[in-house]
Amino acid sequence: MLGSGRISCIRRCRQKWLKRKLENQICDLDQLIDNLRPQTVCCLINPNDYSQWDIFEIRNETELKKEDEMIRYRDKETTWTEYKKSIEASLRKGYQIHYAPKKIKDELTQTPIE
Repeated sequence: MLGSGRISCIRRCRQKWLKRKLENQICDLDQLIDNLRPQTVCCLINPNDYSQWDIFEIRNETELKKEDEMIRYRDKETTWTEYKKSIEASLRKGYQIHYAPKKIKDELTQTPIE
């Protein structure tokens, strides 16, 4: 059984640790969100016919899932490049983004598709 002196020492140590964790910011909310495993499901819909849609998703960092196929790429960067190309192709067809990760929406607002 722990004595009262030992218990109070443990409490002080925990309080110091908690205070240090709360006062020393390691990243802001945007950085935290960006560092979480990114959500990659992107759904685009034909605004004139909701039965027509495209869905893309990156799985396991190097696999691009399209409607009825899974394509494996050699690295993460190539996968993201092809993912973005697929989204851009749907946008050129006139489809609109129904759902997409914030990262993709932000990139598209910075560089509009022609």
